[in-house]
Amino acid sequence: MSKFCKAAMTFLLIIITGSIVGCNPQKSTDIRGLFTFDGWDRKVPKHGVLYQYKKGSDFTILEQKYESGFKPDMMFSDNPKNKPNLEVRFAGSNDFSTESDYKLVLDNDIEYRIYDLESVYGKEGCSLSTGKVNKCEFERSCGIDVHSSCGEPVNTGK
Repeated sequence: MSKFCKAAMTFLLIIITGSIVGCNPQKSTDIRGLFTFDGWDRKVPKHGVLYQYKKGSDFTILEQKYESGFKPDMMFSDNPKNKPNLEVRFAGSNDFSTESDYKLVLDNDIEYRIYDLESVYGKEGCSLSTGKVNKCEFERSCGIDVHSSCGEPVNTGK
């Protein structure tokens, strides 16, 4: 075998080995910091608070609270029969983690408890696989996207 063939085979072996080693899918824990509530039939909320809890703590171990920079936005469909969607963000909180549970309280009236968040392996961006919001479940999403009816009256006991 010529020196050129040996060198080419060695180079090819290095490329293939590097590709296999570099192709180790990691489970992404980051999810987009956007909450979308489909079919919103209330007024646009004026106040919102997002609580971040230790995952699996039954919403008892608070890790962080987001209150400033609350940004609600109504998204309207071209079809007038469809109710609008409410999108909610908080300034300074572009990404959240599947390693936490969350509670979003709007106008101290309605709350969304977000938990059992699971991500998919090796996917950047829209990495949210499944999750629950109160008694509702959702699958394959870029952010938390559920029907507005999943909200429950604020639980003053917790």
